[in-house]
Amino acid sequence: LWEPRVLSLIAALVTAGLVLMVVRFESQSWTIAVSSCGFVVAGYALLVGRPEVARPEIVMMALALGGFVALRTIRGMTGAVCAAVLLTLAWLFHAEAVWFVAGALFYLAYEERARLLAFMACTLVLGGGGYLLLSAFLGPWFNYNAWDSLVVSLRFNPGELVRYAGDQLLGRLGVLTMAAVLSFALPAAPWLGPAGMWVCMAFATVCAGLFATQSAFAGPQSLVPSVVILAIIGPVSMQRITRHLSAWPGSSRLGGEGVVLAGLSLQFFMFFSRLSTHF
Repeated sequence: LWEPRVLSLIAALVTAGLVLMVVRFESQSWTIAVSSCGFVVAGYALLVGRPEVARPEIVMMALALGGFVALRTIRGMTGAVCAAVLLTLAWLFHAEAVWFVAGALFYLAYEERARLLAFMACTLVLGGGGYLLLSAFLGPWFNYNAWDSLVVSLRFNPGELVRYAGDQLLGRLGVLTMAAVLSFALPAAPWLGPAGMWVCMAFATVCAGLFATQSAFAGPQSLVPSVVILAIIGPVSMQRITRHLSAWPGSSRLGGEGVVLAGLSLQFFMFFSRLSTHF
């Protein structure tokens, strides 16, 4: 079945390209942007599982990230409509995207209420209409796979919650996670302003990851959203923290850039330490 494999591969490359564009836009640094793109590729290859296998989560993530990029770069109602279309398509590919819809709604309600109504209306119309059309076209098996199998597979497993937080976020992606957490200590709150949508997306990702661990079908693919969002906010947070510290007397911007490069190198080292296990 090469068609879904090609679709999954294209979605992975699109996601890496979007991450490159977003980090370059937010950090104004090609070094950090290329490193973030490398984090996505390495994370997909070494953490998510076999990259040649078709994954609906990978296609969902490409569409969800595209929706947030549209919301960030396209002003006015046009950006809200484009974001609603892409996020609704992401939800139709995988139910986990409902967390990203909620994250976008929270951001718009907090920062840009003028676009909230247009986003909500488009999401409800497209989501409801798309679900009815797919249900009528594909029959009862669509409803079963979309809802019944998901609900039946849920079970409370606190051990998986701890493993997701400890082994995956703080272990395999520990450098990026700690940089994102430390950014909350900066005088300028990272969740405020236009760039605050990435923090909202990060919270949605954590909720999606915790929820995914409670499914009997949970696997390495549940780490897809975490890899992507931490590849964005992790390096950007490193840069903001070091720039703030380099403004203090006795510090230099060159030294701060060296710390950023050291942090990025450490995360690459953690990725490459998985090579022996992967092979």
